[in-house]
Amino acid sequence: QKAMPRIDLQLNSGPNNFVAHYLAGSGIQYRNAKAHFRNDSLFSLSTDILGFSSGTTRLDTISFGALQHGKFLPFKGSINNRPGTMDNFAHVNMTGFLANDKFGFMLTQKNIKNEQGFVVGATATMQDSIVSVRFVPYSPTIGYKKWYFNKDNFISYNYYTRHIDANLMASSDKSYIKIYTDHVNGKDDEQEDLFIKISDIHIQDWLSISPYSPPMKGDLGADMRIHWNDNQLTGNGLVSLSNLFYGKDRVGSFNIGVDVLAGADGVLNADASLLVDSIKVITAKGVLNDTTSANPFLLDFSMIHFPLHILNPFLPKEYARLSGMLNGEMDITGSLARPVFNGYIDFDSTAVNVGMLGQKFTFSGDKIPVDSSIVRFNGFSITAANKNPLSVTGTVDMTELSSAKINLDMQARNMQIVNSTRPKKADVYGKAFIDLDASVKGGMSLLNVDARLKVLPGTNVTYIMSDAQSAITSHTTGDMVKFIQFSDTTATMVADTLTNSPMAMNLEAELTIAQGSTINVDLSTDGKNKVSILGEGTLDFSMNPFNDGRLTGRFNINGGYVRYSPPMLSEKLFNFQEGSFISFNGDMLNPILNIHAVDRLKANVTQQGQNSRIIDFNVSVGITNTLSNMNVAFDLSTNDDITVQNELASMSPDQRANQAMNLLLYNVYSGPGTKASTNLSGNPLYSFLESQINSWAANNIRGVDISFGIDQYDKTTDGVSQQTTSYSYRVSKTLFNERFKIIVGGNYSTDANADENFSQNLINDIAFEYMLNKSGSMYVRLFRHTGYESILEGEVTQTGVGFVLRRKINSFRDLFRWAGRLKNSITGKKNSAADNSPISTTVTDEPDTSK
Repeated sequence: QKAMPRIDLQLNSGPNNFVAHYLAGSGIQYRNAKAHFRNDSLFSLSTDILGFSSGTTRLDTISFGALQHGKFLPFKGSINNRPGTMDNFAHVNMTGFLANDKFGFMLTQKNIKNEQGFVVGATATMQDSIVSVRFVPYSPTIGYKKWYFNKDNFISYNYYTRHIDANLMASSDKSYIKIYTDHVNGKDDEQEDLFIKISDIHIQDWLSISPYSPPMKGDLGADMRIHWNDNQLTGNGLVSLSNLFYGKDRVGSFNIGVDVLAGADGVLNADASLLVDSIKVITAKGVLNDTTSANPFLLDFSMIHFPLHILNPFLPKEYARLSGMLNGEMDITGSLARPVFNGYIDFDSTAVNVGMLGQKFTFSGDKIPVDSSIVRFNGFSITAANKNPLSVTGTVDMTELSSAKINLDMQARNMQIVNSTRPKKADVYGKAFIDLDASVKGGMSLLNVDARLKVLPGTNVTYIMSDAQSAITSHTTGDMVKFIQFSDTTATMVADTLTNSPMAMNLEAELTIAQGSTINVDLSTDGKNKVSILGEGTLDFSMNPFNDGRLTGRFNINGGYVRYSPPMLSEKLFNFQEGSFISFNGDMLNPILNIHAVDRLKANVTQQGQNSRIIDFNVSVGITNTLSNMNVAFDLSTNDDITVQNELASMSPDQRANQAMNLLLYNVYSGPGTKASTNLSGNPLYSFLESQINSWAANNIRGVDISFGIDQYDKTTDGVSQQTTSYSYRVSKTLFNERFKIIVGGNYSTDANADENFSQNLINDIAFEYMLNKSGSMYVRLFRHTGYESILEGEVTQTGVGFVLRRKINSFRDLFRWAGRLKNSITGKKNSAADNSPISTTVTDEPDTSK
């Protein structure tokens, strides 16, 4: 007060000013802040903050005030929250004072139920060079439990002589803490032994004073005797932590024994050990200050079957689970500030189960040498589903423990990282093969990462988006318009702010998806709503400390489909058309889209004076432009009926788009002279039965794709209408690692005789396919197909065998070069050195059987 000038300052700050914007860069926001600072004959301060938030922390009101009273400065701070905002800390108050040589505080806390959780305080006094602390009140509340302190409790420290005196005893039921110094044999100029005895302390009670404490519980105990003299710390004792839990998972019981004794020559000998669940797993023995030795600091460190499963509670369950043991022997020399390690570590039956992949990765049991604090990896291998490993080569320099230097190279060839049939709680299933070339170089403050990942042919992997259906449904049935008060900082996000990161990274990554790879996404957990893409492409991602990342490249979609059942509508199945692609030019959240897909709908067409007929409409959708400014266009066509074809050709694009939407939403087509309906379910019971059978088959029949259909409609023949029911099915099965495929389909109609149905329609589609290469660009197909071509041709049956070969070329002359290489490969001749590039292939879906 005496040193500061006379001042009377008032501050009132809302959420939209330079102070609020500056604090927003650190993630701090508030709705309103007030402060009054005054200094005349007395010093005073008062502050109030409303609607404070920082990260995930939210506080409703914060207040702090101080008013000088003679040589004392009493203060009071409080936090108060409404229900739903940190209910365990609904009311927190701290009162205290500050004087020339004294400081004191009292902390109280109540939860939303007004239950007392903490009442604890302390006073500190400084006289000469001695700081003495005393705890008050003598019967505090800690963790909602009553404790008792001895009335003459104190802990004092002389920061010149480093002398400690203590006499603290606290107890509650069977728990107690004792910290005291032994004055029996001590001298005034010597440091007495310090005793620390702890029994049955529930750490969760003490951690609950902080809202940010980890979800841990366990019982802490200790019995230690510590002596400090002549800058030497000696002592012995035992620290135990029984039944440690993190969250709901048990970590284990730990006992740490330490014994540091000084010999007659002043040499300190250390002996320490760690027991996990009563099994000794770590020992350390040696000397700490033998100046007569070449290595004054020398410890023999040994790790015997250290269980890695104790780390699992600290890892997210959906990410990884560790198993196995870790062994090692190490000579530790140098100094405490700069230790030098020599020895080895090795994994014993160690594996990590990656939850999202449902795959176990096994670590090699080879020893990893450590030479002069440099860890050397000499082809260390990590294997997954097949025997092709990920090899790690390089060094990790731990000379400076605070800033380790990394120089590692990783390589994998045809490594299978996924091989599962939809395991429980896994997000990815199927089969996935990769090639990987990666390097990691630099320190912890700046890492340079260069990675090349290639997804190989034969990959057929599915990612489950368990929350996709609920998210789409919520967007569909939720509010179409949402009103936001932009002046309310709790409803808006702060933009254009940069946050400091403790570790910077330069990342250059390339992802190549090879032809012959199938990427699937399950939009629902039952697998009914799904996206399947047969594509290929190369994407490059770069990131450095000055940008959040840029993605460039193009992903070509050669085939696949989207199957989804919108709310209140029937299932929609759109097949991607070849030539679709997604292109990235920097912003990974705003790619360029050029996606075209077709939904084939079966419809019953009626025309005055003619028989009704079943034809297939092709509803096509085109998605172009960028993701942030998409252009979506619908169109309608058919190849089955010349009359309907002519009608659609005479319409404008907008009229065809309207007809396409009518078919998708209302299941009807209304042309100038014809009418059509895709609602072939007839009896609602049939529709329900069809959905239930297909759902049961998808969930219970593994390894075989089966689908059933029941159509009921009015068929008109020679002016007479009668109700017709048609039953259809389709079965497909892949064998020999998905190289051989069998497809069988057919239908049965109630309006035809039995001979016709069984001989022509019961099995009217059958195909056998054999892939000659992994990419699927070359295969042999034997087929029989029955379909309705047009009103003139009627029903047509196709039977034959075909050899399918697909090849992309950049120019017409490449076709002849490729044909020559193909001829040489068939005849066994070697290609010339000038033309020895491999034949690149693309993946195709099933060929159009109508052509």
